Order: sequence, then structure tokens, then C-alpha cells
Amino acid sequence: MTTANTTNSAARALWLTTLLLSACGGEAYDSREQATPLGVSSEASTAYNLGSWSRRPMPARFCTKLDNSQSKYVLSLASYNVVRWWVIDALQATWGQVPGVTFVDNGTCLEGQLDVTVSIGAADPTLGYGDLHGLTGRGSGQTMMWALDADFSAEAEARTKAVAVHEVGHGLGLAHEHQMPGGTPCASMQFKLAGCTSCQDGSCPAADYNACFPDYPATMDPMQLDPDAKKYAIQYVHDTTPDPSARPLTSYDGLSIMDYCAGENGRDELDWLPTRLDLLGMELLYPDSRTYPLGCGTACFYAGDGIIVRTGSTVTSGWTARGAVNIHLVGGATSFPMVPGPDGNGNMTLNVVDPRGQTRVAGGQYHKSAGLYSAVVLASAVIR
Repeated sequence: MTTANTTNSAARALWLTTLLLSACGGEAYDSREQATPLGVSSEASTAYNLGSWSRRPMPARFCTKLDNSQSKYVLSLASYNVVRWWVIDALQATWGQVPGVTFVDNGTCLEGQLDVTVSIGAADPTLGYGDLHGLTGRGSGQTMMWALDADFSAEAEARTKAVAVHEVGHGLGLAHEHQMPGGTPCASMQFKLAGCTSCQDGSCPAADYNACFPDYPATMDPMQLDPDAKKYAIQYVHDTTPDPSARPLTSYDGLSIMDYCAGENGRDELDWLPTRLDLLGMELLYPDSRTYPLGCGTACFYAGDGIIVRTGSTVTSGWTARGAVNIHLVGGATSFPMVPGPDGNGNMTLNVVDPRGQTRVAGGQYHKSAGLYSAVVLASAVIR
């Protein structure tokens, strides 16, 4: 894909359009020595979804820039400064909490681009919140997003943060959750998709045009699309149909920040935080060099200092236990069985193959005790 040259409002009406590149040209400059950490946390996260398998280097140099070249409207410097801090705050609270993801804030970049660059322009005030959206090259780290000028309300902040988290998620390598192979678009998406599919050749019946461009009613029948509108229709079809190149990292998550259908599935439209599985997916894309926790497979319970098992229990990686898919132990098995033998305490280490084929270590303490296991079962039954 090329840079985002689509400037008319019809081609930018989708709230979370993706996969086009930001208009950030030139050579990257390096100011690592003057950089400060952004959103770094040692707190272990739980939790994700689809990956493009194109990643950013870590630690990722981060910057924002004011870009009024992509809209006929102007975002003031004062508004840009507010939105910039909204973006930083959103990244601190979300992807920055993943142990393997580290942003290094380089401030405002006037020229060039860094590992993660967020360019910010002005949204169409006549469309209001309907024009808050972004364009990102998946895995490229380059995002263009549009924000409303002089709107500093709590709703504007929440919606802008949602766009930033979604788009930077793409920039770090996550694909759309609704494009999970074998997935089915939700009802509203199916209606719009049918219209855009009809219109992507450049001409379509007025009814199909209205389905694809609900904010811009047809003025003739059939409608002849201008180049930008045709590009938008093609892009929407691309962004909503199943993506055969995407690889699932976790079980399907209908509330994902990366899912166009999340609102229809019950997600609050002002919720800008990734889900537990969103965070897990990002963790799988950027694993660090630590020992990961053990996870319970079957006939197993978690304790404060490890896991409680008995003969016949199975132990797996913490990733698998939390919802990751396609994770296996060295040798191909997905879990390790506890073999017959004396009860007792011990430490266990499993060699786990991550989604990229690299070997990671999962380990921790276990308590092998049929009596303790039975006590936990009975206690659980009483609590229920």
C-alpha cells in the first residue's frame, strides 16, 4: 500500500480504517541518548488475537507529529499538544503494560519517522466523532490519525484513545480480530460490506452506495464513484473479509479493541482499553527472555506459590492456560502429564515453542498431593 493520500471526507468516514501508511517520509533520526521511557511496566500482563508477524524493534523509539496535509481542516497546535498526551497516556496504560513492549518517547518529530510514529491531523467537524479514525501499515509502526480540533471533552478523549490503541496495535503487528480465518462479519458489517463490494468497481446502484457511504447519500442512480471513494470501497472490503494470511494467536475475542464488531458484541464504545486476550496476543508477538509461569491443563488448581496437582493431572504453559492457541512444548505435545509416583513438592520446567518457533521456558513450583487436591475440590464445592 502507499501513503494515505485520500483526503476527501467520503474516503475517510470509517472510524477505524487500517492498513494504509502514514505520510511520514524522510530518514529517521536517532535521539536514543536523550530519550525517556514511555509506559514501561514490570507488571506481568495477562492476555491476544491476530498477528501479521511483522514487528517493531524493541525498545521502540516513539514520536508524534502534527500533520495538516491530509485534510482540508486544520488541527491547532494547542489541540495537537492535548491529543499527543492522550495518545501517550493511552499507550502507557495499554500496550506499554506488556512486558516485552517498551516505548521510548522522542517527543515531537518534525521530520522523518521512528519505530512508532503517530501523525495527527484534523477530523471533519461536520461528521464529529464519526470521523475519528486512523490509517496504519500493519507491522510498520507508522500511523496517521485524525482528531477533532478544540474538543477536549471526556468523550473526545476516550474515542481518540480508542483510535490510538487500535492503530498502534496494527503498527505493532496485530491484525483485525473480525478477520480471523473462518470468521463471520457481524450484521452491520455484512450490510455495509455488501454495499462496498458492489461499489468497488467504481459504479453501483444508489442503494448499495448508501450502504457503503451512509454519511453521503447518493445523488443519482447508479452512482459513479470518484477515485477516492472507489479506493475507500476497495479498502473496506479488504479490511472486513477474512484474512487468510493472518495467524490466530488466541481464541476468538469478540470484544477485542481490534474488532470492528466489538460494539455490536457488547463492548462499550467509549472503552479504549485492550481486553485480556488483546494483551496476551501482544505478549506473544513480543515475548521477553524470562521464565513464564506454568499453567493448569486438567485436574489442576492454582495456588499462591504454584500449582496443585495429583497423578493424572496435566500441566501446560501459562500462555495456553490463558487462551493462547498453537503453543506447544518441545516435542509437539501441548501439555505434560503428572506420572504416578510419591507425593511431594518440587519445581518444574517446561520448554515451550512460541508462535515464531523460538523456545521459551515456563516453570514454577508444584505441589503433588492427592489429599491436598481433594481438599481443594471439596472446598470449591462448598464455595459454589
